[in-house]
Amino acid sequence: MKWLEKVLKSASLPSRSKRIGPIGLEVRAYSLNMVQLALKKDDGLPVIHSAASVPLPCDRETLLASPKLLSNLVNKALKQNNFIGKRCVSTIPANKVSLRNMSYDRLAKQNDMQALYPRLRELLGEKLESSVIDLIPIRPHNEKQISRSALVAITTRNDVDTYLSALDRCGLDVDSIEVGPIAIRRLISGMNPADKQSKILVINVGHHKSYLTVIWGRRILLDKEVSFGLNTVVLAIAKELDVTEQAALNLLNKYGFDAQNETDSTIQIEQAEEKGMSQMLSEIVTAVFTQLAANLRDVLMYTAAETRGGGIDCIYLMGSVAHWPGVDTLLHRMLVEPIKIINPFYGCLLYTSPSPRDGLLS
Repeated sequence: MKWLEKVLKSASLPSRSKRIGPIGLEVRAYSLNMVQLALKKDDGLPVIHSAASVPLPCDRETLLASPKLLSNLVNKALKQNNFIGKRCVSTIPANKVSLRNMSYDRLAKQNDMQALYPRLRELLGEKLESSVIDLIPIRPHNEKQISRSALVAITTRNDVDTYLSALDRCGLDVDSIEVGPIAIRRLISGMNPADKQSKILVINVGHHKSYLTVIWGRRILLDKEVSFGLNTVVLAIAKELDVTEQAALNLLNKYGFDAQNETDSTIQIEQAEEKGMSQMLSEIVTAVFTQLAANLRDVLMYTAAETRGGGIDCIYLMGSVAHWPGVDTLLHRMLVEPIKIINPFYGCLLYTSPSPRDGLLS
């Protein structure tokens, strides 16, 4: 993978010249992704120390249920990719966490969790006692405001204990467990440290689902799950062309979508063939991307209503489809608003002047 080759070049800096951070680890549906950042001791600039993206040898459920299999996979990645130390920051696998937008009334002398408790009891019943719950306020409010809303992360205590035990058997010391929307907010905040007013919509596309997160300054205004993912696009291509899903994915990775949507008589035959393939793929996937665009318009309308007419200032795309050529232009045609490909390694030394797609985790 091109992004990984570029990331690993930064490991040429000797470890003695850097302050090494914890290892970020995520077990995705089809891959184990790991990255370790560092700060240069001389000027404090961030740099990628090491990174790895390893295909899973089996489905995620089987992997997590087999401590030996997971330990072998993690430790092989650690040794082969020059990771340092055992400190780790991770996230509970997405299929083990339920994220809900919940409204509630907070009375005087109550904290948010106390105020939300009756709603949680109604939602979970007896399961509440065996659940691990965290909440993040998602609407700007002052302390005197009664009506509130929060993004609530719900998982079972057993799933948390099982996952932490699995990482412990890998020899890792877990500093913290992260929640996806908070990680995205932190990335956006790092990209614009002085901007506390802009409204940003982030489209994070996974394999089966996508998550639309609206960030207003330092607060999360909305986090919405939609039924659109990499598989949605791949299956549409595979069905239309009567090819395997892997063949469809290979076509998308190689050709992407026609970014210009116009004919140039000066291009060579080989370029014309590539352009023709990109145009064909664009036509095939238009229907499925239209579904995503409809969800995006709903979010734009919601944001305008919640902020009393204030529109989205910027839309970022990240995740499983972000590296496909022309995907940002394809969405731009449907929404009118420009789409930017987000670089999760923004600000790191290796990416001081990156191509928009450099360093994207696929």
